[in-house]
Amino acid sequence: MLHSRANKVVALFYAFILCIAFFLSSNHAPSSLFLDTASATQEAYEDR
Repeated sequence: MLHSRANKVVALFYAFILCIAFFLSSNHAPSSLFLDTASATQEAYEDR
């Protein structure tokens, strides 16, 4: 059960990365937007 839960977390993580990559490539956003998103995500994880 713990293994399947870990797989779900990894799947969500990869989905999040793919969404960011698609968003950046489709909108040609500057890298600063990616850095802001990464820092905001890190803060969200630290607040848990």
